[in-house]
Amino acid sequence: MLQRIQTVYLFLAFVFCFLYLMFPTATVVLDDVSISIKPYELKVAEVAIGEELKVIEAEIDEKLNVGLFQVALVLLAFAIMVITIIATFKYKKRVLQIRLGRMNILLLLTLIVLSFVYIDFVKAQLLAEIDYREGIGIFFPFVSIILIFLANRAIRRDEALIRSSGRIR
Repeated sequence: MLQRIQTVYLFLAFVFCFLYLMFPTATVVLDDVSISIKPYELKVAEVAIGEELKVIEAEIDEKLNVGLFQVALVLLAFAIMVITIIATFKYKKRVLQIRLGRMNILLLLTLIVLSFVYIDFVKAQLLAEIDYREGIGIFFPFVSIILIFLANRAIRRDEALIRSSGRIR
């Protein structure tokens, strides 16, 4: 039954996981250069003139070897989104839905840890006095965890209701 509240929670968890990929997880400021850290790219956000931008981006790409982190973060985020969609459409198998939700929470925790390791790796590779700020994207996996927890709770409540109505009184 797709009109249940857990479907809304799972859909919102999917949306927040998608937004995680779109928004920066952190911003590192080096002198007059602001580097936006997204799960799939490092982007120089602010710099004086356009030609300097290409030179700085080339230096950053050469200096930082973060391809493996980026691939892992994007694949993990896509896996979470796929599992969320699968859990949404397995509404007739509530126990499987709960298991998929638990697995999703574990994957989201892994995504959060890997994101912080990725940010620390970028900061360590720049080897300079830097100013660091979290971006809004780093908070989206936390929201997804809460939403999946709420979905699991609603699914358990439905399962308990169905089991109790099946008893002979």
